[in-house]
Amino acid sequence: MEKSSENNVLITLPVNLAFAAIDGYLKENYTGKIIKEEKENGKVSEYAEIIAMSLDRSEEEEYDIAVDVAFKNLTSLFRNKTGRILLHLSLNFNQAEQEIFVDSFKLKGNSGNWLMDKSMQAVANTFLHKKIKDKMVFNFREIIAEQLEDINKKLEDPYEVKEGINLYGNLKDFSIQTIIPKIRHFYVLLHIEADAVMDIDKINITTPPL
Repeated sequence: MEKSSENNVLITLPVNLAFAAIDGYLKENYTGKIIKEEKENGKVSEYAEIIAMSLDRSEEEEYDIAVDVAFKNLTSLFRNKTGRILLHLSLNFNQAEQEIFVDSFKLKGNSGNWLMDKSMQAVANTFLHKKIKDKMVFNFREIIAEQLEDINKKLEDPYEVKEGINLYGNLKDFSIQTIIPKIRHFYVLLHIEADAVMDIDKINITTPPL
């Protein structure tokens, strides 16, 4: 059995991840993406180009979040017309795989054009249901591995937290225990395990006047 280090540190850290922080990620990674379907004969049908996305709490009771998607229609009937859809998502988190995924979803048109809204809803529900669920999977393992490597490089030498206070050691494990959607943020519970120590060489305390 591996002997436990006297410098072993275990932390359970709650984090509030604001929806606003995720908006930037959505804009950077999804703006300009084409919603399309590839048929068995190899023919590709393009339905819409994503112009913008934003995230909010879903007003639908059975769903967690709503993604507001602005798009340009690429179908022959509504080519180049712009519109909006609300994608209501129910999320699930697999702790063992460190993966968050869409359990179920519902798409509602919000463009003001009844025929275009119904057309987009039909496309999503008939042709793209599996594709949307398959694409909306986010695995944290790669990001965590990158962060661990970066942090541990900084901790190889004493890392100055504040003048006279240095931290060094090794971050052994960093994982997500749970993700819970709230009204304006995700509540994320992190598990952190480290072999670390803090050296204090100087104490700066300002004493109040007598």
